[in-house]
Amino acid sequence: MTGTYNDTGERMLFKRIAEGDELAFGELFRNFGPKLKSYISRMSRSSEIADEMVQDIFLKLWLKRDTLTTVDYPKSWLYTMASNALINQIKHRKVKERVLDELYESAKEEPFGEEVVYRELKDAVAGAINALSPRRKQIYQMARAEGLPLAEIAGQLGISLQTVKNIMSEALVDIRQHLTKKGLLMLAMLFIFTDK
Repeated sequence: MTGTYNDTGERMLFKRIAEGDELAFGELFRNFGPKLKSYISRMSRSSEIADEMVQDIFLKLWLKRDTLTTVDYPKSWLYTMASNALINQIKHRKVKERVLDELYESAKEEPFGEEVVYRELKDAVAGAINALSPRRKQIYQMARAEGLPLAEIAGQLGISLQTVKNIMSEALVDIRQHLTKKGLLMLAMLFIFTDK
């Protein structure tokens, strides 16, 4: 049964999910997923970001389902999760921009010029990516170079979305470690604050 819920109905749905009821979880997703996507799309101006955030919200909800019985206002709780996800995304984007600005400023101060520094940084990142295992490299390049959403990568490769997320996370750790070993800590920071 889908439709409009009052607070009591939403709390009952959360209680069923807390007990591991997958049908209740599906019902909640069908009822609130499109609404949260619309809200996030409007705020972020990106349907792709909205899709990923909604998936993350419902994944976290399922993984922490045992805490749902303490939620008094489920709809407000879901929208708060969406708002927090948006705030985190904005914070991460601002950190990325700041790191890039600092890299650019330090490159301008070097006596051998910006282009040489930029080329060296680009080569260092390429080296870090090439050092990845074949599977990590494939998924990283599909996400970054081709710009594919993680869910689409999972579909193309016939693996779960969580597996893609895990491999992507491992690839980013490898890249950070590679760049840090080369003394490029500021560049490595870009691979901490990543949205994918």
